[in-house]
Amino acid sequence: EAKAAFRAALEEDPACEEAARAIVEAEAGPGGIEEELKDRITALVWKLGGPEREQADHDLRRIGARAVPFLEEGLRSADVGIVTGAATILSQIRAAGARGALARAVADPKIAFPDIVRGVVDDIPQTGHEVDLAGRCALLRAVVRMEEPARTPVLRRLLGRGFFNEPAAAVGPLVVELLAEADDGARTMLLDTQWGPASTVIAAAAVPYLRSGNADLRSGALTACSYAQELSPPALDALRRVLEEGEPVERARAFRILVVRGLVPPAEQVALVNRFLVEEDVQVLDAVLHWIAPPNSGPAHWEAAYAPGFLAGIRKALESKEGDRIQRYTRVLVQAGPDLSEEDLIDLMVRCSGVPTELGSWSVVETALAHLSNRMQSQAKSGDRAVLDRVFLLGLGRLEREMLKSWVSKWGSLSHHLAPESLCAFAEGVADPELRQTAWHWILQRPDATWPAFSPKFYEALAADLLDADVNVLNNTLRIASTRPDPSLAPALRQVIARTTNEAQLKERLRILVKCAGKGAQPALAAYLARVEDPALLLILIATAGKDAIPDVRDYVRRTGNRDALLAFVELAGREAAPELRWFMEKSGDTLALQKLVELLGPGAIPDVRAFLLEHGGVFARDELVRLAGRQAVPILVEWALASDRPAWRVLCGSTTSGPPPVAENLSVPPEVAVAFFEAFPEEKRTGILFQQVSFVLPAEKRNAYVNGYLSDPRPDMAAAAAWVVRRFNMVEYWPRLLPLLDNADEKVRIEAQEALDSIRKYRELKESFERYGMEGSKKALDDAAALAKDPDPVKRKGAALALGALGEPSGVPLLLALLDDKDPSVREAALSALERLGGK
Repeated sequence: EAKAAFRAALEEDPACEEAARAIVEAEAGPGGIEEELKDRITALVWKLGGPEREQADHDLRRIGARAVPFLEEGLRSADVGIVTGAATILSQIRAAGARGALARAVADPKIAFPDIVRGVVDDIPQTGHEVDLAGRCALLRAVVRMEEPARTPVLRRLLGRGFFNEPAAAVGPLVVELLAEADDGARTMLLDTQWGPASTVIAAAAVPYLRSGNADLRSGALTACSYAQELSPPALDALRRVLEEGEPVERARAFRILVVRGLVPPAEQVALVNRFLVEEDVQVLDAVLHWIAPPNSGPAHWEAAYAPGFLAGIRKALESKEGDRIQRYTRVLVQAGPDLSEEDLIDLMVRCSGVPTELGSWSVVETALAHLSNRMQSQAKSGDRAVLDRVFLLGLGRLEREMLKSWVSKWGSLSHHLAPESLCAFAEGVADPELRQTAWHWILQRPDATWPAFSPKFYEALAADLLDADVNVLNNTLRIASTRPDPSLAPALRQVIARTTNEAQLKERLRILVKCAGKGAQPALAAYLARVEDPALLLILIATAGKDAIPDVRDYVRRTGNRDALLAFVELAGREAAPELRWFMEKSGDTLALQKLVELLGPGAIPDVRAFLLEHGGVFARDELVRLAGRQAVPILVEWALASDRPAWRVLCGSTTSGPPPVAENLSVPPEVAVAFFEAFPEEKRTGILFQQVSFVLPAEKRNAYVNGYLSDPRPDMAAAAAWVVRRFNMVEYWPRLLPLLDNADEKVRIEAQEALDSIRKYRELKESFERYGMEGSKKALDDAAALAKDPDPVKRKGAALALGALGEPSGVPLLLALLDDKDPSVREAALSALERLGGK
């Protein structure tokens, strides 16, 4: 400042010796003002490490270029404050040599705090304010030559400050030189930088790196090509190779460089666009789609020549059902639609029919319809049913009021081509009742097996039309409700039932209500059944309401006395139905009612069985009584036999027994019951047939006792029966008792006595012979019996069985076992009796 003042004074007065002398002294050697200035600047640099650092920083920035050498020397200090302050000032002042000083420091291994020096690169002012280009270039060279990991952050900061506005001649050769000598890491960062005018030169140098094995380096080379204002033919060819061979992201970038920037001929551009519109990789596809139809407000570049590729791509997306790709193509369809034919748009709609709407197919359909709205006057020209459905539904969705009615009327003759799903959508999608009536009519023309599942909205429309005053509308909706019932229809159906007066219609509508409301239909059914006898609806009530229907069904049974209703009530109410069963049994004498009562109550039904038996009789009641009470049933059986007109023996026999002669098979009660009945039955009421029938199950001792008594009974019927028993069971020891009966006044007695004697006479000699043989003759007796056992005469076979029993030889058991299968029942009886005599033998 002093020198400047003296020069100003000297210019005003060239003869001023004082000013001239002062200037000379200031520029003098050691001890002069210049040396003092150097000392003061050095002192300021050292103050950067002390408490006066802020003032020192301020003064050094004002000194500017004269301070650069001293600041550079400060970078080599061991004081961190001095290094930090000096590095910061050198990075920020616009003074010649400042960046060169930093470059030398970055490359100097003697720097104590290299990270501080590298870290200030971010503080270098933006391009345009920087005057020290040579220094910056030197700094760039020095940083590129640094070692990792320190280099990358410094180089990134330096390149980030930009060389964009610098002349190509100054920057281009340096970068090309650095590309040649740098490693891949630094080379990639250099290629990724926007060099402005130098970019064209650098892009040419980047071409070899497009084929590098290093993906980052290839990416940097693509970036360099994208920054270039012009590309050489070798660069264009290299980019074409990237389109063919590169990774997806590289191919997408190459497409943007070649096509988006218009660096290839138009024909090649069309071919590339059509080709990449069917690209598998999403990144490449997005590059094409974003260019021809930007997602934002940018300009579109769609051309009709791109239609083939677009159609191929969107069809492929629909076939693969890829939602993201479908949505990408849909955005382009807005631009492409006017250049696509009607057939192409319909084809897209057809392809959407098999794609879920959540994947974006519906957007494709809507966009295609927007383009077709002026061209689709008649969809009948398409023979594809799916196309007709889509077009029909789209028309329904977009048209309103009178236009919609006109649209529907055109489909009258084509409605049978539409899918049932489309008809249902028609019904639920229109608010006009007249149009819905058309929908119901069309739906009912189709077999119900083809109907799809109805939506809640569909049932809402159906319920509304159930209340329509038009009879045709009501009948159609009732038919649909009956075929596909739903609970949501129940309120409307109750209103319909309330206003129905025709009985046939009422029954049918009640059935529909049951289908829809289930148990909720009970009140309506009960009200109807309270005045009308309808077994079918009663069963429906039971099936619907379950046990809640017990009171209603009980009232119905009492009111109608219907047997089927009673049985249904029993199934429903179980033991609660006992009073109704008794009531019905007393009223009608129905055996089935008794059967159900027994099934419900078991032994508890014995009083009911007794009452039924005494009132109505019957084998079933007898059998149930015996089954439930066993021997305890005998008093009731006796009571029944004495009170009824039927013969006592029939009490013990089955319902198919026609009468004598008695056989063992006639008995249909257990032997102990039959014996107890006979013994309990009054003697004076007993009959010969009763004795004959019971004789089959009487123990031998009791049978002998009764025979012994009845042979002399004054009642001819009993005497004849006793003679019959003697003959039937070959009771040979009673033959003397039979002789007096030959003179009995009753013919039947005489005949039975004669037949018994004839039968006994055939066995007496055989039996006596057996007894005479004793133990010595047992072998001979067994042989004789064995021969008789095979005789054709059943009487002789029976005698053989009795003889074997009398012998008591265990060796006769096999013969007796064989006789148990004899076709004659008397032979089987004799064999069984003989085996009983053998006992434990």
